[in-house]
Amino acid sequence: MVDWERVAPEFLPTERWGDIELIRPELVYALHAFRLRINTPIVVSYGTQGQHAEDSEHYTGHAVDVVIPKVAMDGMLDLFIEATRFPFTSIGLYTYWRYEKRLCPGMHLGIEPRDVRKYWIRIEDATGLSDWGMTLKSLRWLGLV
Repeated sequence: MVDWERVAPEFLPTERWGDIELIRPELVYALHAFRLRINTPIVVSYGTQGQHAEDSEHYTGHAVDVVIPKVAMDGMLDLFIEATRFPFTSIGLYTYWRYEKRLCPGMHLGIEPRDVRKYWIRIEDATGLSDWGMTLKSLRWLGLV
């Protein structure tokens, strides 16, 4: 069970977590530490609710989708690099999410017991959506981590 006093006022149980009984405390605590590190508000957009892949970490409370409305889109890779410093086992970047009708960085952040981290970027362009999966090895090669 999440100790909400530990993460207030940055995160409250009244946000869009879905079923707060399912949300993993270690996910909320990592999200809180990440929020303090980047020093800007994070808005939870989906927790356990919504439509996700059939075996999504969301349904078990191991993942959330968030938007970071006060960061410009060109700061998205910086957010990704910062997120890799925390115990998230899945990090997805979304380039087409909106908050209050304004384009802003969106992220999937998950914590699930596993040996391998999963990273991806989902880009929307004139041809539609494209997924780019990444490994830690490729991110090191690119000099991103």
